Amino acid sequence: VNARGVGCCPRHIVYLRLYKRLHGLIQRPCDKDLRPFDYFQCRACLAMNTEPPDPEFLYCQVCFAFQEGAEAAEGEERDWAVPGPSAGGEELEKGLDEQQQ
Repeated sequence: VNARGVGCCPRHIVYLRLYKRLHGLIQRPCDKDLRPFDYFQCRACLAMNTEPPDPEFLYCQVCFAFQEGAEAAEGEERDWAVPGPSAGGEELEKGLDEQQQ
């Protein structure tokens, strides 16, 4: 990240830029349809993968490691988000404020 700005040091300038960007993203509306790739997780690099062209030959689509003995999550419905306050809600901001103190 090549962030420019005024601050005590380059590290804190970058952190502040990232914080402002993330804060803007958090304020966006929820996306209940967003799901991570969930076919299998690579044991070597931990990347989540989609179904490969040949499900009998599982390999990581990121690091190309062969997944011997890996079990795919076929037909398994997962609940990725635990119900709670909305990301832009007051509860979340209160929690962030408490962490910063």
